[in-house]
Amino acid sequence: MDMSEAAREALLHMCDTNTDPWPDLPARAAKPAEADAQHAALRSLRGKSLHATVEHPGGGHVRASVILHAIRPNRARILYPGMIHKDSPILLELPKYEGGTLEVKGRSLDCWHLSGYMHAVSVIFQSFADLTDMFPPGVILPEIPQAPAVAQPTKLHGHCAVLGADILEGRVLAHFATELGLTAHPLADFGSLLDYATSNELDVAIVDHEAVTQAGGVEHAAMRLYRVGLRSGLVVVSPPGGKDATTSMKVGELRVVSVARPSTKELISDSIETILKETQPSTPGVIKSSLHDEKARELVNAYVEQLREELEALLQFRDADEIMKVRNYIVRWRDTGTTFGFAPLTSASKAAVTALDASMSLEEAAPEVRRTISLVRRILACEAPTTTGSTRGAA
Repeated sequence: MDMSEAAREALLHMCDTNTDPWPDLPARAAKPAEADAQHAALRSLRGKSLHATVEHPGGGHVRASVILHAIRPNRARILYPGMIHKDSPILLELPKYEGGTLEVKGRSLDCWHLSGYMHAVSVIFQSFADLTDMFPPGVILPEIPQAPAVAQPTKLHGHCAVLGADILEGRVLAHFATELGLTAHPLADFGSLLDYATSNELDVAIVDHEAVTQAGGVEHAAMRLYRVGLRSGLVVVSPPGGKDATTSMKVGELRVVSVARPSTKELISDSIETILKETQPSTPGVIKSSLHDEKARELVNAYVEQLREELEALLQFRDADEIMKVRNYIVRWRDTGTTFGFAPLTSASKAAVTALDASMSLEEAAPEVRRTISLVRRILACEAPTTTGSTRGAA
Protein backbone atom coordinates (compact mmCIF):
# COMPACT_ATOMS: atom_id res chain seq x y z
CA MET A 1 0.00 0.00 0.00
CA ASP A 2 1.46 3.34 -1.07
CA MET A 3 1.57 5.16 2.26
CA SER A 4 4.24 6.87 4.35
CA GLU A 5 5.41 5.18 7.54
CA ALA A 6 4.02 8.07 9.59
CA ALA A 7 0.57 7.76 7.98
CA ARG A 8 0.65 3.98 8.43
CA GLU A 9 1.55 4.27 12.10
CA ALA A 10 -1.14 6.92 12.64
CA LEU A 11 -3.78 4.54 11.25
CA LEU A 12 -2.49 1.66 13.35
CA HIS A 13 -2.63 3.86 16.44
CA MET A 14 -6.23 4.86 15.60
CA CYS A 15 -7.03 1.18 15.30
CA ASP A 16 -5.42 0.54 18.69
CA THR A 17 -7.60 3.13 20.38
CA ASN A 18 -10.88 3.09 18.43
CA THR A 19 -11.68 -0.60 17.92
CA ASP A 20 -12.79 -3.27 20.35
CA PRO A 21 -9.72 -4.69 22.13
CA TRP A 22 -8.99 -8.39 21.92
CA PRO A 23 -8.42 -10.22 25.21
CA ASP A 24 -4.89 -11.43 25.87
CA LEU A 25 -4.05 -14.87 24.58
CA PRO A 26 -3.69 -17.61 27.22
CA ALA A 27 -0.01 -18.40 27.65
CA ARG A 28 1.24 -21.76 26.44
CA ALA A 29 4.53 -21.43 28.28
CA ALA A 30 4.72 -21.97 32.01
CA LYS A 31 7.28 -19.20 32.40
CA PRO A 32 6.09 -15.60 31.91
CA ALA A 33 9.22 -14.69 29.92
CA GLU A 34 8.51 -17.47 27.41
CA ALA A 35 4.88 -16.37 27.12
CA ASP A 36 5.95 -12.78 26.48
CA ALA A 37 8.28 -13.94 23.70
CA GLN A 38 5.49 -15.97 22.08
CA HIS A 39 3.11 -13.01 22.14
CA ALA A 40 5.84 -10.70 20.85
CA ALA A 41 6.21 -12.90 17.76
CA LEU A 42 2.58 -12.26 16.80
CA ARG A 43 2.88 -8.56 17.63
CA SER A 44 5.89 -8.30 15.31
CA LEU A 45 3.53 -8.72 12.34
CA ARG A 46 1.74 -5.44 13.19
CA GLY A 47 1.92 -3.09 10.20
CA LYS A 48 2.92 -5.75 7.66
CA SER A 49 1.54 -5.28 4.13
CA LEU A 50 -0.36 -8.11 2.45
CA HIS A 51 -3.20 -8.68 -0.01
CA ALA A 52 -6.85 -9.47 0.63
CA THR A 53 -9.58 -10.46 -1.83
CA VAL A 54 -13.12 -9.48 -0.82
CA GLU A 55 -16.34 -10.83 -2.30
CA HIS A 56 -18.91 -8.05 -2.22
CA PRO A 57 -22.68 -8.60 -1.70
CA GLY A 58 -23.55 -7.25 -5.14
CA GLY A 59 -21.19 -9.74 -6.78
CA GLY A 60 -17.61 -9.46 -7.95
CA HIS A 61 -14.26 -9.81 -6.21
CA VAL A 62 -11.83 -7.03 -5.32
CA ARG A 63 -8.16 -7.73 -4.52
CA ALA A 64 -6.55 -4.93 -2.54
CA SER A 65 -3.37 -4.17 -0.66
CA VAL A 66 -4.07 -4.03 3.08
CA ILE A 67 -2.18 -3.48 6.34
CA LEU A 68 -2.20 -6.11 9.07
CA HIS A 69 -3.07 -4.71 12.48
CA ALA A 70 -3.24 -7.92 14.52
CA ILE A 71 -3.47 -11.64 13.91
CA ARG A 72 -4.29 -14.81 15.84
CA PRO A 73 -4.66 -18.38 14.56
CA ASN A 74 -8.44 -17.90 14.34
CA ARG A 75 -8.82 -14.24 13.35
CA ALA A 76 -7.11 -11.10 12.10
CA ARG A 77 -7.73 -7.38 11.92
CA ILE A 78 -6.74 -5.53 8.77
CA LEU A 79 -6.75 -1.92 7.59
CA TYR A 80 -8.71 -1.93 4.34
CA PRO A 81 -9.15 0.89 1.76
CA GLY A 82 -12.96 0.87 1.77
CA MET A 83 -16.06 -0.34 3.56
CA ILE A 84 -16.78 -4.08 3.85
CA HIS A 85 -20.17 -5.50 4.76
CA LYS A 86 -20.50 -7.88 7.66
CA ASP A 87 -20.14 -11.57 6.74
CA SER A 88 -18.44 -10.83 3.42
CA PRO A 89 -16.07 -13.65 2.31
CA ILE A 90 -12.41 -12.61 2.53
CA LEU A 91 -9.25 -14.38 1.38
CA LEU A 92 -6.06 -13.23 3.12
CA GLU A 93 -2.68 -13.84 1.49
CA LEU A 94 -0.31 -14.09 4.45
CA PRO A 95 3.41 -13.80 3.54
CA LYS A 96 5.53 -16.81 4.50
CA TYR A 97 8.96 -16.20 6.04
CA GLU A 98 10.78 -18.23 3.35
CA GLY A 99 8.72 -16.90 0.43
CA GLY A 100 5.29 -17.50 -1.03
CA THR A 101 1.95 -16.93 0.64
CA LEU A 102 -0.39 -18.76 2.99
CA GLU A 103 -4.01 -18.35 1.85
CA VAL A 104 -6.53 -18.17 4.68
CA LYS A 105 -10.29 -17.94 4.09
CA GLY A 106 -12.60 -16.10 6.45
CA ARG A 107 -15.51 -13.70 6.78
CA SER A 108 -15.73 -10.11 7.95
CA LEU A 109 -17.04 -9.70 11.48
CA ASP A 110 -17.17 -5.90 11.72
CA CYS A 111 -15.97 -2.77 9.94
CA TRP A 112 -14.90 0.47 11.65
CA HIS A 113 -14.19 3.74 9.86
CA LEU A 114 -10.75 5.13 10.75
CA SER A 115 -9.87 8.04 8.45
CA GLY A 116 -10.56 9.00 4.85
CA TYR A 117 -11.27 5.81 2.94
CA MET A 118 -9.49 3.54 5.44
CA HIS A 119 -11.46 1.10 7.62
CA ALA A 120 -10.49 -1.44 10.28
CA VAL A 121 -11.98 -4.85 9.46
CA SER A 122 -12.04 -7.89 11.75
CA VAL A 123 -11.85 -11.22 9.92
CA ILE A 124 -12.88 -14.56 11.44
CA PHE A 125 -11.14 -17.54 9.81
CA GLN A 126 -13.11 -20.56 8.60
CA SER A 127 -10.64 -22.82 10.43
CA PHE A 128 -7.57 -22.37 12.59
CA ALA A 129 -4.55 -21.30 10.58
CA ASP A 130 -1.02 -22.57 11.20
CA LEU A 131 0.92 -19.31 11.32
CA THR A 132 4.35 -20.85 12.00
CA ASP A 133 5.37 -20.47 8.34
CA MET A 134 5.24 -16.70 8.79
CA PHE A 135 8.18 -16.83 11.23
CA PRO A 136 11.79 -18.08 11.25
CA PRO A 137 12.28 -21.74 12.23
CA GLY A 138 12.12 -22.34 15.97
CA VAL A 139 9.62 -19.60 16.86
CA ILE A 140 6.93 -20.95 19.20
CA LEU A 141 3.51 -19.34 19.08
CA PRO A 142 1.01 -19.26 21.97
CA GLU A 143 -1.83 -21.73 21.95
CA ILE A 144 -5.43 -20.63 22.10
CA PRO A 145 -8.52 -22.80 22.76
CA GLN A 146 -9.64 -24.66 19.65
CA ALA A 147 -13.13 -23.18 19.71
CA PRO A 148 -14.74 -21.35 16.82
CA ALA A 149 -15.13 -17.61 17.08
CA VAL A 150 -18.80 -16.72 16.94
CA ALA A 151 -20.03 -13.25 16.09
CA GLN A 152 -22.48 -12.01 18.68
CA PRO A 153 -25.60 -10.24 17.41
CA THR A 154 -25.05 -6.49 17.35
CA LYS A 155 -27.32 -4.46 19.59
CA LEU A 156 -27.22 -0.71 19.23
CA HIS A 157 -28.96 2.02 21.18
CA GLY A 158 -30.57 5.22 20.02
CA HIS A 159 -33.28 6.72 17.84
CA CYS A 160 -33.69 6.28 14.09
CA ALA A 161 -36.04 8.30 11.88
CA VAL A 162 -37.23 6.56 8.71
CA LEU A 163 -38.51 8.16 5.51
CA GLY A 164 -39.11 5.55 2.81
CA ALA A 165 -40.22 5.91 -0.80
CA ASP A 166 -43.69 4.90 0.37
CA ILE A 167 -45.41 3.80 3.59
CA LEU A 168 -44.67 0.10 3.10
CA GLU A 169 -40.95 0.61 2.46
CA GLY A 170 -40.79 2.93 5.45
CA ARG A 171 -42.28 0.22 7.65
CA VAL A 172 -39.81 -2.45 6.56
CA LEU A 173 -36.82 -0.09 6.94
CA ALA A 174 -38.08 0.78 10.43
CA HIS A 175 -38.26 -2.96 11.15
CA PHE A 176 -34.60 -3.39 10.17
CA ALA A 177 -33.61 -0.56 12.55
CA THR A 178 -35.71 -2.02 15.38
CA GLU A 179 -34.00 -5.40 15.04
CA LEU A 180 -30.67 -3.67 15.71
CA GLY A 181 -32.03 -2.35 19.01
CA LEU A 182 -32.90 1.17 17.84
CA THR A 183 -36.18 2.96 18.45
CA ALA A 184 -37.58 3.62 14.97
CA HIS A 185 -39.81 6.56 14.01
CA PRO A 186 -41.44 6.33 10.53
CA LEU A 187 -42.15 9.78 9.05
CA ALA A 188 -44.10 11.06 6.04
CA ASP A 189 -41.81 13.67 4.42
CA PHE A 190 -38.56 15.59 4.79
CA GLY A 191 -40.27 18.50 6.55
CA SER A 192 -41.56 16.08 9.20
CA LEU A 193 -38.05 14.72 9.54
CA LEU A 194 -36.65 18.22 10.18
CA ASP A 195 -39.38 18.91 12.73
CA TYR A 196 -38.70 15.62 14.49
CA ALA A 197 -34.93 16.20 14.65
CA THR A 198 -35.51 19.71 16.00
CA SER A 199 -37.52 18.60 19.03
CA ASN A 200 -36.32 15.03 19.71
CA GLU A 201 -33.17 13.02 20.18
CA LEU A 202 -32.13 11.56 16.82
CA ASP A 203 -29.02 9.46 16.20
CA VAL A 204 -29.47 8.31 12.61
CA ALA A 205 -31.95 8.72 9.77
CA ILE A 206 -32.82 6.45 6.82
CA VAL A 207 -34.11 8.55 3.94
CA ASP A 208 -35.23 7.83 0.37
CA HIS A 209 -32.97 9.39 -2.28
CA GLU A 210 -35.83 11.26 -3.92
CA ALA A 211 -36.70 13.03 -0.65
CA VAL A 212 -33.05 14.01 -0.22
CA THR A 213 -32.90 15.28 -3.81
CA GLN A 214 -35.98 17.45 -3.31
CA ALA A 215 -34.39 18.82 -0.12
CA GLY A 216 -31.42 20.15 -2.10
CA GLY A 217 -29.17 17.11 -2.51
CA VAL A 218 -27.33 14.78 -0.15
CA GLU A 219 -24.83 17.25 1.31
CA HIS A 220 -27.35 20.07 1.73
CA ALA A 221 -29.93 17.75 3.31
CA ALA A 222 -27.33 16.27 5.66
CA MET A 223 -26.22 19.71 6.85
CA ARG A 224 -29.81 20.83 7.37
CA LEU A 225 -30.42 17.76 9.53
CA TYR A 226 -27.18 18.27 11.44
CA ARG A 227 -28.06 21.88 12.25
CA VAL A 228 -31.36 20.83 13.82
CA GLY A 229 -29.85 18.01 15.85
CA LEU A 230 -29.12 14.80 13.87
CA ARG A 231 -26.19 13.35 15.82
CA SER A 232 -24.43 10.60 13.90
CA GLY A 233 -25.37 10.13 10.27
CA LEU A 234 -27.68 9.47 7.38
CA VAL A 235 -28.47 6.37 5.30
CA VAL A 236 -29.67 7.35 1.81
CA VAL A 237 -31.57 4.62 -0.06
CA SER A 238 -30.68 5.22 -3.72
CA PRO A 239 -31.83 3.84 -7.09
CA PRO A 240 -30.02 0.78 -8.52
CA GLY A 241 -26.86 1.45 -10.48
CA GLY A 242 -23.14 1.81 -10.10
CA LYS A 243 -20.57 -0.86 -9.31
CA ASP A 244 -20.80 -0.51 -5.53
CA ALA A 245 -23.84 -1.47 -3.49
CA THR A 246 -22.75 1.02 -0.83
CA THR A 247 -20.75 4.25 -0.78
CA SER A 248 -19.72 6.27 2.26
CA MET A 249 -18.59 9.84 2.84
CA LYS A 250 -18.34 12.50 5.53
CA VAL A 251 -20.53 15.62 5.39
CA GLY A 252 -19.30 17.86 8.18
CA GLU A 253 -19.58 15.82 11.39
CA LEU A 254 -22.06 13.33 9.88
CA ARG A 255 -21.32 10.01 8.20
CA VAL A 256 -23.51 9.58 5.09
CA VAL A 257 -23.88 6.08 3.62
CA SER A 258 -25.70 5.60 0.31
CA VAL A 259 -27.26 2.16 -0.24
CA ALA A 260 -28.36 1.14 -3.73
CA ARG A 261 -31.65 -0.70 -4.12
CA PRO A 262 -32.56 -3.45 -3.57
CA SER A 263 -31.99 -2.37 0.02
CA THR A 264 -31.57 -5.65 1.87
CA LYS A 265 -31.67 -6.03 5.62
CA GLU A 266 -27.93 -6.74 5.61
CA LEU A 267 -27.05 -3.59 3.67
CA ILE A 268 -29.21 -1.33 5.84
CA SER A 269 -28.00 -2.93 9.09
CA ASP A 270 -24.34 -2.70 8.10
CA SER A 271 -24.77 0.94 7.10
CA ILE A 272 -26.39 1.87 10.42
CA GLU A 273 -23.68 0.02 12.34
CA THR A 274 -20.96 1.81 10.37
CA ILE A 275 -22.50 5.17 11.25
CA LEU A 276 -23.15 4.53 14.94
CA LYS A 277 -19.85 2.81 15.70
CA GLU A 278 -18.06 6.05 14.85
CA THR A 279 -19.91 7.90 17.60
CA GLN A 280 -20.66 4.99 19.94
CA PRO A 281 -17.34 3.12 20.16
CA SER A 282 -16.87 -0.28 21.82
CA THR A 283 -20.13 -0.40 23.80
CA PRO A 284 -22.77 1.57 21.91
CA GLY A 285 -25.01 3.75 24.03
CA VAL A 286 -23.14 3.02 27.28
CA ILE A 287 -21.16 5.68 29.12
CA LYS A 288 -19.62 4.76 32.46
CA SER A 289 -16.99 6.44 34.59
CA SER A 290 -13.40 5.33 34.07
CA LEU A 291 -12.89 5.53 37.86
CA HIS A 292 -13.39 2.03 39.23
CA ASP A 293 -11.95 1.89 42.76
CA GLU A 294 -14.38 1.70 45.68
CA LYS A 295 -13.61 5.11 47.19
CA ALA A 296 -13.94 6.87 43.86
CA ARG A 297 -17.23 5.06 43.23
CA GLU A 298 -18.89 6.96 46.09
CA LEU A 299 -17.71 10.26 44.62
CA VAL A 300 -18.86 9.28 41.12
CA ASN A 301 -22.30 8.36 42.46
CA ALA A 302 -22.57 11.75 44.15
CA TYR A 303 -21.47 13.48 40.94
CA VAL A 304 -24.08 11.60 38.91
CA GLU A 305 -26.84 12.60 41.30
CA GLN A 306 -25.64 16.20 41.04
CA LEU A 307 -25.78 15.89 37.24
CA ARG A 308 -29.39 14.76 37.56
CA GLU A 309 -30.34 17.90 39.49
CA GLU A 310 -28.32 20.19 37.22
CA LEU A 311 -29.89 18.73 34.08
CA GLU A 312 -33.36 19.41 35.47
CA ALA A 313 -32.40 23.03 36.12
CA LEU A 314 -30.69 23.44 32.75
CA LEU A 315 -33.77 22.23 30.88
CA GLN A 316 -35.88 24.83 32.66
CA PHE A 317 -33.43 27.62 31.79
CA ARG A 318 -33.21 26.40 28.20
CA ASP A 319 -36.99 26.52 27.83
CA ALA A 320 -36.92 30.06 29.24
CA ASP A 321 -34.15 31.02 26.76
CA GLU A 322 -31.77 31.92 29.62
CA ILE A 323 -28.59 31.40 27.60
CA MET A 324 -26.03 32.43 30.25
CA LYS A 325 -27.51 30.15 32.90
CA VAL A 326 -27.51 27.26 30.42
CA ARG A 327 -23.92 28.09 29.58
CA ASN A 328 -22.90 28.11 33.24
CA TYR A 329 -24.07 24.53 33.76
CA ILE A 330 -22.39 23.32 30.58
CA VAL A 331 -19.14 25.06 31.55
CA ARG A 332 -19.25 23.19 34.85
CA TRP A 333 -19.70 19.86 33.02
CA ARG A 334 -16.82 20.77 30.71
CA ASP A 335 -14.54 21.44 33.66
CA THR A 336 -15.55 18.43 35.80
CA GLY A 337 -16.49 15.62 33.40
CA THR A 338 -13.01 14.19 32.88
CA THR A 339 -12.18 14.60 36.59
CA PHE A 340 -14.94 12.14 37.46
CA GLY A 341 -14.13 9.75 34.63
CA PHE A 342 -16.50 11.07 31.97
CA ALA A 343 -14.18 12.35 29.24
CA PRO A 344 -16.97 12.31 26.58
CA LEU A 345 -18.94 14.76 28.74
CA THR A 346 -16.03 17.19 28.81
CA SER A 347 -15.61 16.88 25.05
CA ALA A 348 -19.30 17.42 24.25
CA SER A 349 -19.60 20.29 26.71
CA LYS A 350 -16.54 22.00 25.27
CA ALA A 351 -18.13 21.93 21.80
CA ALA A 352 -21.40 23.28 23.20
CA VAL A 353 -19.68 26.16 25.02
CA THR A 354 -17.77 27.04 21.85
CA ALA A 355 -21.01 27.08 19.85
CA LEU A 356 -22.78 29.21 22.45
CA ASP A 357 -19.94 31.71 22.63
CA ALA A 358 -19.73 31.97 18.84
CA SER A 359 -23.45 32.51 18.26
CA MET A 360 -24.77 33.85 21.59
CA SER A 361 -27.94 32.03 20.59
CA LEU A 362 -29.50 28.89 22.06
CA GLU A 363 -31.24 28.31 18.76
CA GLU A 364 -28.08 28.38 16.66
CA ALA A 365 -26.13 26.30 19.20
CA ALA A 366 -29.01 23.82 19.59
CA PRO A 367 -27.26 20.79 17.97
CA GLU A 368 -24.25 20.99 20.31
CA VAL A 369 -26.39 21.71 23.37
CA ARG A 370 -28.74 18.87 22.47
CA ARG A 371 -25.82 16.45 22.12
CA THR A 372 -24.55 17.42 25.56
CA ILE A 373 -27.98 16.96 27.12
CA SER A 374 -28.35 13.58 25.45
CA LEU A 375 -24.94 12.49 26.73
CA VAL A 376 -25.83 13.49 30.29
CA ARG A 377 -29.03 11.45 29.99
CA ARG A 378 -27.02 8.43 28.87
CA ILE A 379 -24.71 8.83 31.87
CA LEU A 380 -27.71 8.98 34.19
CA ALA A 381 -29.22 5.87 32.60
CA CYS A 382 -25.97 3.87 32.68
CA GLU A 383 -24.44 4.96 35.97
CA ALA A 384 -27.10 5.53 38.54
CA PRO A 385 -30.65 4.60 37.47
CA THR A 386 -33.19 5.80 39.98
CA THR A 387 -36.95 5.77 40.37
CA THR A 388 -37.00 9.25 41.84
CA GLY A 389 -36.72 12.49 39.98
CA SER A 390 -37.03 13.04 36.26
CA THR A 391 -35.52 14.91 33.41
CA ARG A 392 -38.30 16.54 31.51
CA GLY A 393 -38.35 18.04 28.07
CA ALA A 394 -37.02 16.80 24.77
CA ALA A 395 -33.35 17.35 24.03
